[in-house]
Amino acid sequence: MTAARHPVARRPVAQRPAARFFLGLSLAIIWQTGAEAKSIVLDDSGTQALEPSVTMRWKSATPSRDGAQNLLIGTTTIRVRINVMLWVKRTGRIYLSLPAQAPGPISASWTTQGPLQPGQLQSGNRILVYSGPITTAFIEDVLRFQFTVNAALIGRPCPVSFHFELDEG
Repeated sequence: MTAARHPVARRPVAQRPAARFFLGLSLAIIWQTGAEAKSIVLDDSGTQALEPSVTMRWKSATPSRDGAQNLLIGTTTIRVRINVMLWVKRTGRIYLSLPAQAPGPISASWTTQGPLQPGQLQSGNRILVYSGPITTAFIEDVLRFQFTVNAALIGRPCPVSFHFELDEG
């Protein structure tokens, strides 16, 4: 003898707690993805290096036997001039971006004298250096950079490039 099957009354999807949670989560993910800020590379063509080249020196006076601390350090001063004319009277978030580049991983740290924030980052990343109202056509500052690179990667002089980005949105 078989038991009679009773149809199970199912609640609509909107009334099931788990379904509501996952539906809400899905909509939140979709909403966030659509609302992501758009990054714009800013015009920093007015930026000048006050020293034409960076002289590298050993980080440690005595090299390590395992090669782990064979790091070279160089410092330079950069006068930054970022054109933000299109964003005057708006609020902005400006990032310093250090793209991945030859000779390999580069660490950068810097101090500032003006509106930009000091910080540090590794190549292939970016970091927030300004967040707030943009009140003038140019943001200007003097940054004192210190670059660190593995000596095994340096074979010849190579340029280091960076740029500034603004997130819209």
